[in-house]
Amino acid sequence: MCALTMSAFKIKKGPEMSRDWPTRSLISRRQFLLAGGASGLFFLAGIRSPASNCPFPKDGCILVPRFSPPLALEMRLSSASSWITPTKCFYVFNHSEVFNIEGHSWTINVSGEVDRTLTLTFSDLLGFQQTRITNTIECAGNGRAFFKPSVPGVQWKSGAVGTAVFQGPHLADVLAAARIRRTAKHIVFTGADSLLPSRQQFTRSIPLEKALNPNTILAILMNGRPLSPRHGFPLRLIVPGWIGAASVKRVIAITASRHEAESEYMQENYRLAMNDSSGPTTSFAITSLRVKSTILHPLNGSISPHYPLIIRGLAWAGEADIAKVEVSTNVGTTWHPAHLEQPYAKYAWRFWSYP
Repeated sequence: MCALTMSAFKIKKGPEMSRDWPTRSLISRRQFLLAGGASGLFFLAGIRSPASNCPFPKDGCILVPRFSPPLALEMRLSSASSWITPTKCFYVFNHSEVFNIEGHSWTINVSGEVDRTLTLTFSDLLGFQQTRITNTIECAGNGRAFFKPSVPGVQWKSGAVGTAVFQGPHLADVLAAARIRRTAKHIVFTGADSLLPSRQQFTRSIPLEKALNPNTILAILMNGRPLSPRHGFPLRLIVPGWIGAASVKRVIAITASRHEAESEYMQENYRLAMNDSSGPTTSFAITSLRVKSTILHPLNGSISPHYPLIIRGLAWAGEADIAKVEVSTNVGTTWHPAHLEQPYAKYAWRFWSYP
């Protein structure tokens, strides 16, 4: 038998790339319904699957509850076996109870520092050019359960992360249709969440530069099917490479602004402190995901009867590219390069292996 303790990792990020490899295409309303199959028809009618709030989806994929309400479920990361995370296995975190939205009556308002205020329906959004982006989404608090001393918040272990293919119109095209003004510096998004009376509606903003990035989209499809209620139906923002909170779900309003959003979810939460000896402590909004890696196999503390052993893992780095993963089996005395596996996309995690 071979008992193995993994001690450390060294991950090198590569140069940033200008774009993902999205397949750009036009999609008609009929094609959209066909892509979603029967469930797509149900979702557009505003009917939620009876199992949409069940923490244990069928087909053997188990999501582990971490907090409820609101709903917080994480994937057992050790079970990640595919580059694209099946939607039923994708982690879930909502700042309010998940509720029904009827697709046929849903609208999104575009206003603020624009010359043309818009009210767009679901059908209007399908009229824009559609694109696909493969993106790893991770909750900013992923791994919080391992902090010492402990910190408040959902006690995620390692599974508040997943990779999916999202499809929808470019946010930049929607903003262009509204004729955004030069005075706009930030784009504010409001989600249709049924929050407690003591909490604000979920609102966050992103800088205009990121909003105009061709890979920032308003997603209608997730893994080829309409978004589920728990993942943001009927539409969610996708900000590639950034923390999950930036990709606002159930978007009902887009506001071009001269300033960051003033909500508690922008000014109080999802921020990092920045100590300055010359003045009071300030903070800044968390944006891009940090470089991170994890071992999928063997499990921590396990004993393998097989040798040589194939060590497998995942690595991701937000907007940056994973160029190299190195593995040490002797507490960092020596390091050896792991094999980076295919497929690959700019904003997606990469599987790696080391024999």
